[in-house]
Formats: sequence, C-alpha cells, structure tokens
Amino acid sequence: MHINVLLYYVGLSCNKMIFQMLK
Repeated sequence: MHINVLLYYVGLSCNKMIFQMLK
C-alpha cells in the first residue's frame, strides 16, 4: 500500500467538505 494513495483520498474528502461549506 502506498501512503500517497491514502493522502490522495484524504485530500478528496477534505475538498468535498470545503466545497459544501462554500455553497
């Protein structure tokens, strides 16, 4: 397992939350 993959998915989750807050 690559740590980069985990960071990538965590980043997507954070981006989704940020977009919801901006709306």
